[in-house]
Amino acid sequence: MQRKCLSVVVVLLSLIASAVQGAINKPKLDLREYSAIQLDSGLEVLLVSDPETTVAGAGLTVSVGSDRDPDDVPGLSHLLEHMVFAGSDAYPEQGGFSNYVNRSGGTFNGYTAPDMTSFFFQVGADALDEGLSRFASFLASPSLEPEAVAGEVETIQSEFEGRRMDPAWRALSVFKREINPDHPFARFSLGNAKSYQKIDNAVLTRRLKAWHRRYYVPSRMKLVVIGPSPTSELAEKVREHFQVLASSEIKDAVVADTNEVPLIEPSQTPKMLRLQKESDVSRLMLSFSVMPEHQLSRVKPYTFIGRHLTSQSSGRLVPALREKGWVSDVEVTSRVQTEHYATFDIVLSLTEKGEGARHQVIGQVFAYLEALRNSKELERLYQQQQRQAREQFRHPQKQSVMADLAQLSAILQRYPMEKVLSGPRLMHEFDRGVVISALDALRPSRVIVTHRGDVEHLPESDPASGQSYAAEMVSEGTRARWRDGGTPTSFSIQAKANPFLASSRSVYPLESKSDRPRLLESSEGFRLWHLQDAEFRTPRGQIMLAIESDAVNASQRSPALTQLYLHALHEALNPLSREGTEAGLTLTMQRTNHGMTMGFSGFSAKQPEFVKQVLKNIRSLDMTPTLLRRAKARAALKLSQLRDSQPFRQLMASLQVRLNPGVGEPGPENAVMRQATVEDLSRFHRRFWRRPALDLFVYGNYTPDQARSMGQWVSSSQKGGFKPLANRLPEPGPVSGESESSVMASGAAALLYFGAGDPSKVEEPALLVAQMLHGHVFQAFRQGKEKGYVAFATLTEGYQRRGLVTLLQAPDRASQAVVSDLQEAKRSFLERLNTLKKPMFEQYKNGLRQALGARKQSLKRYGSYWWSVIRRHGEPLDEAARLEAALEDFSVDDFRVYCRKLLGKDASPLALLASQEQR
Repeated sequence: MQRKCLSVVVVLLSLIASAVQGAINKPKLDLREYSAIQLDSGLEVLLVSDPETTVAGAGLTVSVGSDRDPDDVPGLSHLLEHMVFAGSDAYPEQGGFSNYVNRSGGTFNGYTAPDMTSFFFQVGADALDEGLSRFASFLASPSLEPEAVAGEVETIQSEFEGRRMDPAWRALSVFKREINPDHPFARFSLGNAKSYQKIDNAVLTRRLKAWHRRYYVPSRMKLVVIGPSPTSELAEKVREHFQVLASSEIKDAVVADTNEVPLIEPSQTPKMLRLQKESDVSRLMLSFSVMPEHQLSRVKPYTFIGRHLTSQSSGRLVPALREKGWVSDVEVTSRVQTEHYATFDIVLSLTEKGEGARHQVIGQVFAYLEALRNSKELERLYQQQQRQAREQFRHPQKQSVMADLAQLSAILQRYPMEKVLSGPRLMHEFDRGVVISALDALRPSRVIVTHRGDVEHLPESDPASGQSYAAEMVSEGTRARWRDGGTPTSFSIQAKANPFLASSRSVYPLESKSDRPRLLESSEGFRLWHLQDAEFRTPRGQIMLAIESDAVNASQRSPALTQLYLHALHEALNPLSREGTEAGLTLTMQRTNHGMTMGFSGFSAKQPEFVKQVLKNIRSLDMTPTLLRRAKARAALKLSQLRDSQPFRQLMASLQVRLNPGVGEPGPENAVMRQATVEDLSRFHRRFWRRPALDLFVYGNYTPDQARSMGQWVSSSQKGGFKPLANRLPEPGPVSGESESSVMASGAAALLYFGAGDPSKVEEPALLVAQMLHGHVFQAFRQGKEKGYVAFATLTEGYQRRGLVTLLQAPDRASQAVVSDLQEAKRSFLERLNTLKKPMFEQYKNGLRQALGARKQSLKRYGSYWWSVIRRHGEPLDEAARLEAALEDFSVDDFRVYCRKLLGKDASPLALLASQEQR
């Protein structure tokens, strides 16, 4: 009887899934199965079956965030987000979830937004059932013990201290202080020890429990589950585990309706906020209060406007500002995007000349927006973007399961289930009135300008961030300067044909059955590799080039000139690169120890033409004073961005310098770049292309003949031919000892680097050590002693070597103390190995196997995997498969011996400490 009942349930679930799936608008080429169900409790669930994936997971959002925080406990929603992962009634062990995820080869995360809280995790597919059980239990009945609450308060305090190091967060905090004080977004929402300790810890715990009962109810939740099982089986698991979530009759607390309270009052604009810059680059941000994009989803006017503001086509805003030497970069973002309110933010990175002409820069932005408003080509311009969005939707490219879980669960809070895929992506119709209305929201009278530059008098101080600033209403005289600054330039806003847009996209018949790249051609200094896609069968491809030249290491100045040359290429190729992006083609360039790599990905129909045009433009490059100026401005911007990042990111960058002899410290390299002349870079350009060595990899929707054709063109277009690199850098020596690295931020951070030998020895279980040590370090510092907000272990590579990194960033400790903490964590990890049992070890091994299988999650990821293998070994050695095979016979005792050799008392790690540098 029970078996019959169960089979009936499965059939019913299948019928429900198939009925709802027809309503979900998905592209035909997305071969995953989608199904939507709603539990009796009201929980809406999106199920995604992907038989090809080896990993699985779930993401859930709750429609409550920091905007609903009570006035007396700012950060309450954020604290509850942390507490959900701390334990539950069914799984009370503190840190149990992170241990489970770690041994399952996975990862997890969460965040608190103004109007939602999000949780998501990914594990090996075999571990999904336990993961859903734990996940549902945490959400239904988190432990919320006073002692654990006190510990999580310390963790958030560390996070708060880390955020105070971030210039972007400080600028946002100042912005929030200067908007409508009656709006919930204006309040401090992160939380810190001071905000939580206003009330007794026992009372705080009771408030958390009440908050959870009120808001963590199925009717507010959206759940996404992804795995290889059929959706009917996923539905069974969801029903089994998530029935613990109970509905609530408690009414919402009375809060300000963010749909009625304006984010910015008309009387508060136009306003200028002035902050002292914290690096060599000054910045302007023009912020406007706008309608959320999902409320205008059929038209998406701000997507349309944003893409035009950042267009590199001649006659547009960015080329005009660069031609004047005023900006090095322009981007458009939305610092906040919620159910009822949003911002539209234009960010301009200024050159030294642009800092002096900042009012003219602002004027040019508004003049361009006005020209766009008056353009007779508005509909044609829109239709171009509309076609591009439609083609991107029709030919989807899979991303990681973790990214899908986070994005889809959040999208479901904005769009109905049937539009979860199409809603955020398609531009359905042109409506001139909607576009003009959106442009009207971007007028000078509505702007708040944040200027980070050389500012002397800063009378205000933001209590949350500690940022000093000045705020003043923009005078009529300043607005006149904006108007005057916008008049000299005439913009050309016309719809232009894109030569890289294909009229049709076909998937070519499979001619090669090889499961790994094949060497189609090998001659002196030139190799052509090819792999036709048999996994994904989409009209996409990847073309990778590695160019190595003796010019890169010819002198002490050469590494810096290499980096400056790459910046020059980025600047010179910007217009062409933008055309490619609009046609679904991307170009990336990266520096290596002996040269550079170039990666092309996207639709395959016009990709070869795009590659050829890029290489033609490079070969015919004319190094001018204007191009050199732009390259130097880009170099200064990148250095500024690095110095604005948190200490742990700066430490990891400094470690890469030590592991790669062809790369120098960013600061000294930048000094060399500043002194470079046009002749220096012209000479480098000529020498770089004088018979380099070149590897070419053609992957995806390409037949062998198409790959050979591409190889012949590349080979014939290099007039001097190719030759193997004459002067390779010598094999590196050991990296050990203690060293300091200057960081442009407050707070302590340190890392330990343990050399793990030659990266070609793929059978060694260094990746398994990294996985297990990461869980131990995270548990010790994030959920144990609460010493820091950033704590991790990872495997990293350099030139002909790899190693294990453990890192800790703790704002309230000295760097030397952090080193001691890391050494203690390593010692305790080795001690724990003595009690590691075979069943637990097998779980870790199985989790790693399934994580390795994720290399096949997308065409782009799989192509990148093979390219890295070819570059590392010179042949298509399937590293992941060899490691999977080696793990089969690797015992617990073997693992202990390996770990003691790598991390034991005889190991000599490099200790890298953050040392504060004055700005």
